[in-house]
Amino acid sequence: MSVDALSTMRRQGVRAQYIYIDGHHTFDAALIDFCCSDKILEAGGVIILDDTWMPSIKAVVSFIKNNFQHYERVKVDCDKICCLKKTGEDIRSWDHFVRFYMSYDVSSIKHKYNRYIKMLKIKFGN
Repeated sequence: MSVDALSTMRRQGVRAQYIYIDGHHTFDAALIDFCCSDKILEAGGVIILDDTWMPSIKAVVSFIKNNFQHYERVKVDCDKICCLKKTGEDIRSWDHFVRFYMSYDVSSIKHKYNRYIKMLKIKFGN
């Protein structure tokens, strides 16, 4: 698992300028990957999160945007990734938390729901 590798790298004193996150696509796994990566990324370094079209990864990006002030988003010509530059070290207080919100595309959700219902009807009949 990447958390094991990143933790080992941190203990060994490894520092990075560039980290690409494209692993398990759950919210918690991607957030853990980001937090562990943050610990070895040098100031001025870049983390790229892949598959930002997925709701779980969008939520991670939203959380980072609202809670990690030591990162700034870098514009890229691809809407499937998020590029974040580390501008300094994390100096948040131990109790820091800012709510983060997700916006949902209702037509996309309806389309997925209808596809799911259609699949169930095919599998189990009307």
